[in-house]
Amino acid sequence: MTVAEKIPPPEPAEKDAGREEWIHAVDTLIEEVTAWSHLQGWRTVARETQIVDETTQQEYTTLVLDIITEADYSGLCREVKLVVEPIFFDAARRSSRVDFSVWPTLYDVILLYETSRHDWTMRGDPRFRWPSSWNQESFQVIAEGLLEMGR
Repeated sequence: MTVAEKIPPPEPAEKDAGREEWIHAVDTLIEEVTAWSHLQGWRTVARETQIVDETTQQEYTTLVLDIITEADYSGLCREVKLVVEPIFFDAARRSSRVDFSVWPTLYDVILLYETSRHDWTMRGDPRFRWPSSWNQESFQVIAEGLLEMGR
């Protein structure tokens, strides 16, 4: 018997509760990142996207945030886009993921939502200097690091 077979699937109410908590966490994340981006003088565009719940296979709507920055590359200014994009939520595994990436290079930092702590954990490139917790300072460090790596 596999581990997956030993763990019973969550009840429908548990699935919805976990998903609703995650959607709320993503909405809060998008609001925070929007405010912090504006403090940097960057423009933001929020757009809807469809996500499929890995457990129930139901689609639901959440937001993706595009952050438009200006980066200096050898004396040439050009727009560079940072993207905060929800990737998945899996109620059965209590796991979820949001990618914070830079376009067009696609370097990214993975934000994992920990339901037990109601907080985000950051994962990604080992060359990156990792902040200890998710806050305005860590957003700035990650954004600057992504922009640098995207050069």
